[in-house]
Amino acid sequence: MGEEIQNSGVWVQKEKPRTDEILEAIRHAKSIEDFTRRYSESFVDDTFKDYLNGLINSRGLKKSAVIKASGLSNSYAFQIFQGNKSPSRDKLLSLAVAIKLNYEECQKLLKLAGVNELYAKNRSDAIIIFGMERGLSVPQLDDILFELEEFTLR
Repeated sequence: MGEEIQNSGVWVQKEKPRTDEILEAIRHAKSIEDFTRRYSESFVDDTFKDYLNGLINSRGLKKSAVIKASGLSNSYAFQIFQGNKSPSRDKLLSLAVAIKLNYEECQKLLKLAGVNELYAKNRSDAIIIFGMERGLSVPQLDDILFELEEFTLR
């Protein structure tokens, strides 16, 4: 939510600036200190670990069930959940499919992890998006990727 401002004696919610508006403000800022102070409420402060664990918790899932569905080893996956491992993009996609993330949630997860987001013009990514949109499991998605001669997630 944006900050509240008073407008004609009534408090209303002020919209947060869009990314393109923030980029424009950066380009025209006289100092980085003034810019960061003015836009401090607009910065993303989610961490990868917190976002991932929040997604699992919000769905009422057990980490052990997510791990099993993802095909990752228990010890490796728990290290990811604790923030002690920086997983590869494919391992993240396996977790995203296992959690049944939608496209936007998956993109945010990948971005926060510092890996490339899904790109619809990439054949392999398009197949993954297709599978996620249809709620396919990791093995089902891997079968399609294999049949179409693409690298699998596991």
